[in-house]
Formats: sequence, structure tokens, C-alpha cells
Amino acid sequence: VRSINTTVVALLPIAAVLVVGFTLLGPGTLLDLSLALFIGIGVGAYSSIFIATPLLVDLRRNEPAVRQLDKYVARHGAKAAEAAEAAEISGGAGEPVAVGSDSTGAAAPAGLPDGAPRPVHKYAQAAGPRNQPKRAPKSRR
Repeated sequence: VRSINTTVVALLPIAAVLVVGFTLLGPGTLLDLSLALFIGIGVGAYSSIFIATPLLVDLRRNEPAVRQLDKYVARHGAKAAEAAEAAEISGGAGEPVAVGSDSTGAAAPAGLPDGAPRPVHKYAQAAGPRNQPKRAPKSRR
């Protein structure tokens, strides 16, 4: 997305120069240079988005880190599919049940794998409003 946005922002003023050069100034050096620049930026953007990115993905496919990530995604994707299928079966009455929830439809609490609640820092446990910093008077600064 950033590459597309950058390209559009770069092409807009060049397109304006092309239009002005074509309509008001006529053929000349400005029109030739702006046309070459416009085509170059357009081809470069197309190349970086539709050619270079898939090529880089293909070249990196056999790296150990990418293979490990593929295994991780496949393993967790299968677990998510099983959970979605189980939720679909136990949903009943045509109501969808969120993945990771129990049969009552309530979301399962986030915690450790054994079901114990997550440990929370002592400052996060305090009930009540968060105290905001107070600015010291000028005489104490």
C-alpha cells in the first residue's frame, strides 16, 4: 500500500506537468522529460509490486526460517479449522459461535494453556481511576 501511495503522489505532479506541457506549451524538452519520468515511475511501481515481490517470495521459500514459519502456520491453521468445525457443529439453533468459546457462547477467558489465569503486574491490579501526573508549581521546578 505504501508503494502504491508513494507512486500516486509522485505521478500526480508529473501528470500535471505533462498536461500543461501538452496543452499549453506544445512539444519540447519539458514534455519529453516529463513523459520519460512518468513512464519510468509507472513501470518501476508495476515492477516492484507485481514482479519483484512474488520473485522475492519464490527465492526465499527454501530458507529455514520461512520453512519453519510455514510449518507453524500449517499446524495452527489446522487447529483453527478444527475449532471452527467443532464450533459449527455445537452452535445449534443456527447461531454462530465464536472460535475459542464454550457452548454457552461466552468467550473463553485468555489464560495459560492449563487454564490458570494470566499473572498481572501489581500496578495493573489496582482498582480505581488512574492517577494523572500533576504539574509542579513554577517555584518548585
